[in-house]
Amino acid sequence: MLRLLFLHRKKAAQDFQGFTVIELMIVMIITGILTAIALPAFLNQVDKSRYAKARLQMRCMLQELKVYRLNHGSYPPDQNRNVPYYPGSECFKVHTGYVRDRPDINRNNNTDIPFHSVYDYERWDYNSGCYIAVTFFGKNGLRRFTQAAINEISTTGFHFYDGTDDDLVLVVDITDSPCD
Repeated sequence: MLRLLFLHRKKAAQDFQGFTVIELMIVMIITGILTAIALPAFLNQVDKSRYAKARLQMRCMLQELKVYRLNHGSYPPDQNRNVPYYPGSECFKVHTGYVRDRPDINRNNNTDIPFHSVYDYERWDYNSGCYIAVTFFGKNGLRRFTQAAINEISTTGFHFYDGTDDDLVLVVDITDSPCD
């Protein structure tokens, strides 16, 4: 009797070899649906963290620009791309040149910029004063904020510019005196 019971168990174990193709397909479909729901939310959080990092770096630039103004009496002159380099700068060790045009810099030193994008320091004439800002080109790496858009952002602090909220603009100062 005991022997029949063991033979029955052995036969049942041999009949069940694994999952059927239908069961595997159902599991794969459910996994795909969950991934389709979760992946965009995850990627959105990754982008938010990169913009938070850009804000942190821009705050560092803001402090350096304020120190520069205290030491020199005015803000540094406008440069083509990235915040201008001056001795004692701590935000980035390499500031000169357009990062994308310099693969040696981009590969070795400045890969810390979120989305491998670009910062641009602005010192523009504005009415009878001077408009000082730092622009982060954002995820798409394209500049949307231009001098023509100054009137749209006329308060100091962080602002998103562009219909897609891609460019991040830090208005450092709007002075009453001309830029020189």
